[in-house]
Amino acid sequence: MVLFASSMRKYPVSLAIAWALALESVLAQEGTGTAVAGTNPNYSCDPTVCVLPKCYCANGSPPGGLSPRSIPQFITLTFDDAVDSVLEPVIQSMIDGPLNPNGCPISSTFFVSTQWNDYWAVQRLYSKGHEIATHTMNHIGSPPIEEIVGAQTALNRYAGVPKSKLLGFRHPYLLYSTQSFQNLASAGTFLYESSMSMDGSINLWPYTLDNGPAISCVTGDCSGNFKFPGLWSLPMANLNNQDGSINTSMDPMANSTSPLTSDEILALLQYNFLSHYNGQRTPMGLFIHATPALPAIEPQRLVAYVAFIQWTLQNYPDVYWINNQQLLAWMQSPSDIAGSLKNPALGCLFPARDPSNVEICDGIDNKGDGNIDVGLVESCQYPDQNAYFSSCFGCPSKAPNVSDANPATSSTRFPIPDAGCPNAGTWDPVAGQCVSLARPIIVRAAVSTSPGSGNSSSAPGSGSSSSTIAMAVLGHLFLVGC
Repeated sequence: MVLFASSMRKYPVSLAIAWALALESVLAQEGTGTAVAGTNPNYSCDPTVCVLPKCYCANGSPPGGLSPRSIPQFITLTFDDAVDSVLEPVIQSMIDGPLNPNGCPISSTFFVSTQWNDYWAVQRLYSKGHEIATHTMNHIGSPPIEEIVGAQTALNRYAGVPKSKLLGFRHPYLLYSTQSFQNLASAGTFLYESSMSMDGSINLWPYTLDNGPAISCVTGDCSGNFKFPGLWSLPMANLNNQDGSINTSMDPMANSTSPLTSDEILALLQYNFLSHYNGQRTPMGLFIHATPALPAIEPQRLVAYVAFIQWTLQNYPDVYWINNQQLLAWMQSPSDIAGSLKNPALGCLFPARDPSNVEICDGIDNKGDGNIDVGLVESCQYPDQNAYFSSCFGCPSKAPNVSDANPATSSTRFPIPDAGCPNAGTWDPVAGQCVSLARPIIVRAAVSTSPGSGNSSSAPGSGSSSSTIAMAVLGHLFLVGC
């Protein structure tokens, strides 16, 4: 059992329930439409002019001239909205434990809105190797720049995510406009945006918006000069039903008033996976909110998600569950299935956990004894703002908000440097310095790496067994970020 610090925020039950219900009403409107987003007939891009690393034309073929069957199948798992102790058990049940073929833990992307957010919970996710991205402060569609930059500022200051790592953004409700994209681009710190849904039958890799959108804009407005050089767009392919109709962009939906069963959700995800895997192997996305999978709402969702992750990894040894930044990094330096086992873009930095370590406030049980940040994390409460969170970086005079994302504070805690810590170091906010802590270097390396060695048409439970796994001690670590 993992014991969190005694100062961890504890919601009153009524507040936790109210929060979950409020968020449920939000996500009911977000990404659940079935509008068809096809290709944009006016899109044009010259691949001899638009070249990596800063420009990339939209297309359905793997980067680097590789053939679809020679590359891994990538799946990106993303979560939207705030993270806290109510949702964390659902999230951890999905992402804790599974390993990619290179021995690294699977990694997800969290698009975090800061209202009702627990910054320490976000820090724990980041310290385990997940990507943190922004989703505004107050979950505002087509947001002003203050909402975008404010969330980035607060996540950096109170969740300890380096600014250099806060590179992604998703519009709430998937509601965007030319102006909101201009706001995003003008911030000058974002690498990519991921809000544009598209027909799941379209084969498309991420691309830059130098030449505008390659797909039609159905959840937002792309009128005017919608060209943003160097800003990547990660399309959100809809899930398709087996009859070819669109299911949804986010959170699998039932076609009737009855909720989907876990078996139905699993079958839907498997069908869409095989369409990617047996086709062009464009990245598949599983775009979800954690709230619907809460035990009091639709717990069968969690059952299905966990089963789907296990099914892909056990039956297909060339499948990687990665975050969005890893996907873009792999596209800059693509490799075949065998080469991807050692491709730094798909690597990981294991959490600093070893009995020889001292405990610092970084969201990890540094000594490996199951105690996380005990006596170090602070509980911040602002009843007048209906805001409660914990943080390793001190409590400000008021909760971060759109008019003041980094309020004054009397805390002596030190903010993390914009670039983080070099050489796999860990930031100690109490001492205000990067420290060197011991990290595991034992990873599992897959023996079988032959392309397509999984049963490409298998139904649930009928695929081949997972490849033999051997333990190996590596002389280096693949570093995604520090």
